[in-house]
Amino acid sequence: MEISEFSEFFETVQKSCLPGIWSKGVALARTDSIFQDSRSSEAQKGTPQGETEIVLRVRAPDHPVSRKVTLWPEDDDWYCDCDDRNDVCAHVAASVIAMKTGKLLKAESEAPKDPTQPISTKHTPVQYLFKEQDSSLLFERWVFTGPYRKERLSESLVAWVGGIRSGRIRSPLPSVTQDDFAIDAILGQRKESLLDSETLSRLLSGLSKCSNIYLDDQSVKTSAQPMTLKAELIEEKNGFRLRTLSDESMERKFKNGAVLQETTLRAVKIPQLTAEERSILQQEGKFFHPNEVKTLLTQILPSLQKKLTVEIKTQRLPKVVKIPPHIQLEMNRLEPHTILAVTPRLEYGISSTQRTEIPLPDPHAEEALKRKLQSELQLLVGQSSKFEGEAAVNFVRRVKNSDEWVLSGNGVEAFSLRGPIAGFIEGDESNFQFYFREDSRNHLPGNQESNHPQTKLAQKIDAQSVFRAWRENQRYIPLLEGGWAPLPLDWLSRYGQKIESLLVMKETHKTLPRYFRPELAQTFEDLGLAPPPSLAELRERLRAIEKIPEAQLPQDLNASLRPYQKQGVNWLSYLRDSQLGAMLADDMGLGKTLQALCAIRGKTLIIAPTSVLQSWESQIQKFRPSLSVCRYHGAARKLDRQKDVILSSYALLRMDREILTQEKWDTVILDETQTIKNPDSQTAQAAHQVQAGFRIALSGTPIENRLEDLWSQFQFINPGLLGTHESFQDSYSQPISRGQRSSSQELQRKIKPFILRRLKKEVAPELPPKTETILYCDLSQEERDTYSALLAATRQDVLNQLEQGGSVLAALELLLRLRQVCCHTALIPGQAPGQAQGQSSGQLSSSKLELLLETLETSIALGHRSLVFSQWTSYLDLIEKRFKDSSISFTRLDGSTRDRQKVITEFQNPDGPSVMLISLKAGGMGLTLTAADHVFIMDPWWNPSVEEQAADRAHRIGQTNPVLVHRLIAQNTIEERILELQKSKTQLATQVLEGTLGANSLSRDDLLSLLKEI
Repeated sequence: MEISEFSEFFETVQKSCLPGIWSKGVALARTDSIFQDSRSSEAQKGTPQGETEIVLRVRAPDHPVSRKVTLWPEDDDWYCDCDDRNDVCAHVAASVIAMKTGKLLKAESEAPKDPTQPISTKHTPVQYLFKEQDSSLLFERWVFTGPYRKERLSESLVAWVGGIRSGRIRSPLPSVTQDDFAIDAILGQRKESLLDSETLSRLLSGLSKCSNIYLDDQSVKTSAQPMTLKAELIEEKNGFRLRTLSDESMERKFKNGAVLQETTLRAVKIPQLTAEERSILQQEGKFFHPNEVKTLLTQILPSLQKKLTVEIKTQRLPKVVKIPPHIQLEMNRLEPHTILAVTPRLEYGISSTQRTEIPLPDPHAEEALKRKLQSELQLLVGQSSKFEGEAAVNFVRRVKNSDEWVLSGNGVEAFSLRGPIAGFIEGDESNFQFYFREDSRNHLPGNQESNHPQTKLAQKIDAQSVFRAWRENQRYIPLLEGGWAPLPLDWLSRYGQKIESLLVMKETHKTLPRYFRPELAQTFEDLGLAPPPSLAELRERLRAIEKIPEAQLPQDLNASLRPYQKQGVNWLSYLRDSQLGAMLADDMGLGKTLQALCAIRGKTLIIAPTSVLQSWESQIQKFRPSLSVCRYHGAARKLDRQKDVILSSYALLRMDREILTQEKWDTVILDETQTIKNPDSQTAQAAHQVQAGFRIALSGTPIENRLEDLWSQFQFINPGLLGTHESFQDSYSQPISRGQRSSSQELQRKIKPFILRRLKKEVAPELPPKTETILYCDLSQEERDTYSALLAATRQDVLNQLEQGGSVLAALELLLRLRQVCCHTALIPGQAPGQAQGQSSGQLSSSKLELLLETLETSIALGHRSLVFSQWTSYLDLIEKRFKDSSISFTRLDGSTRDRQKVITEFQNPDGPSVMLISLKAGGMGLTLTAADHVFIMDPWWNPSVEEQAADRAHRIGQTNPVLVHRLIAQNTIEERILELQKSKTQLATQVLEGTLGANSLSRDDLLSLLKEI
């Protein structure tokens, strides 16, 4: 390479370098720390002429490792082994500057071996010396410790450099590279000079990148490519000889696995030979007589040819005949018995040949077969693979249906697929057993094994193992007597969950709870078997109330029961005697309290809302006067265990949980059980822990808003009947919400024996009709402006939050405020009340309130008495002021009312006030207000059952007049959307209780729909 050409290369590097880095390169070039590597020593000294690749070392003063820089001037390219990400680093810049200015130190190859010769203290390379001793190679490292001396490196290079930098060792810092440290890592802590063959092989490979390597006094190189062993087969008189093939270029051979080939040291790659193969290749090799030629050609030679090169130097070998190989799959069952071990082996069959021919395996056919084995079965010859469970069964089935493989071992039968299994049940309700067994009546399509007589074994299979495999999404199950059977997945999808729950309940309670017996009877029929007589009788009576025997009424009963009430008492008494829990869900006003009082027996606990405790006590004294009653209530409450009936509230059930749940009761009644609809509440959890022989749940609205309402109530009356809360959601709530009729029918069939629900129109035709009407009002301009402003200010933000999965609280808050504006602007925090046109100052008014007053005036004038409901007591306050201004006689019942019974008695009096103001929460249950025949619902609620309860305070037994229910609705507002939502909510209870599909609760989607439509 001409100097002018290098100058062009110099300029190219300079232009590619950042100014700051070039300045560092100039400073580094001035430190005399750059020298040319010995690998480039063939170039003309002092100039870069003739070099196509230039290797230099750059020793940085602040770094113990010299950087290796490689330049390709003719290609305008360069490389440095540092970690600088710039195109040109300081080491490359310093290298070209040093070459340009002639500042290079002399090459390492010129470093003298003689310690009497001086060496520059700026350049102290590591020397690698090999010595021959007893035909083995010894290895040492030497470092220069001064201008006229060097010494053997007896410790690691890392420690030596560290000692110099710390001052522990007084010596010039050696110019070492990463390659030198790589050699240090290969040697590790070894101090001896004699190296084993493995370490020597790694050392020779690593040294191929280093300089200053000597064998005795001769400069040598090393190679990363080892020399492989070769053999030859030659003719000899009356036979053949197999021996190692000597390499004429090999000058010396060393015992510890190396050779000198010209001036290069190489490791010798010794293949993994058997003892026999090693003996064959030692010294003069092995002679084979004519009678040993077959063994030579079919066994020894093929084996050696897989490990090393064998040159055949004879024409007298017998003619060989290639025979086709085959793969034998050796399959064995391991512990545990679900594991199959498969080992493929390459085998050859026996082929007849002529006397002058010798059969010889076909390597090409071998390779083709190995590739087929790997591509089709993902296996390798001689390598064992394991399959477990379903994978093992599928593997055996696959290879048995193929003619490509020869099978052997006990795993073939152990993992063969047998015929299908079926479920069987036997015994009675107290000691039933469920199991699976092979069904010899059916066979899997396409399964050849299923027709074999040995597959038709009537062995029993543990049911739990089948269900466990099914839950783990497996397709097969092992049989105790060998083989596997496919799971009846369709059968399990229909009956598996039901039967597994029966087995779990039996195991948990030692015997199956009695309330599972209708389910057990159904299971017998599902499996094509007749249920035991006792189970059949129980189920038939629970299917139709008419088939239940007459119950003896209490002797102290002071009431005449209506026919449907007598049937209800019969039903409750039958479930009581059968030790089954019951939910009486008759429509409101049909006498659930009276029916329950007729069925109680023994020590009884009644839990009811605080607001109706007085009503319960009054009805017990009226209908069952001989029963002694203790009201467990108030600050000075005391549990009188001598009383027949203990009355208490849900609040005290929660607060005095330990007292009430540790007591053992003969009967427990929960009134308005929708109170415990949330199973996570402390009240529900306390109710579930109450100990009782007979449990009764009373509710006119067992499903208020969500299907989950039903689960907690049934967990009280018959624990476990509907499974866990999570399984109930997975099996019923979610499928029913998606419209799956089968799930709805299954739930209805399950709860039907334990729930009795009669509607007024069915059992009390004597009740006067109930008519519902909607009174629409138009908002005033002021109210409409407030409504629109509130909607515009927050609607879009709330919608965005809902659509992005945010909290629903903001949406509920917005809907609450919109509903309040529809009723009265004074309900909005910070909003002053409006004034109707023509009213005097200070009179509170709203469009809806004015509509109420107008309608009431007509109603009162016609002699009707009315109930006015609102969920907000602050709204009742506003209505009350207008009633006083209008001289309308009224009374009021809400959560703050102390003597509820006095207020009720006053209103029920024929001369009582014309109107009762009632809050939905305080007056929605447990009240009989038949003195009223008009009902006004001022603000519609999401759940129509709440409004239904309010209306039924007047429409119940004892009412003689037709009842008119008015719903006051503001037009073109959220209230109209609520009416549409109520239609879908009304379906929920009837859909499940009467066996049709279910509906959703007030969900995120409901809120989105409401906000998008208003």
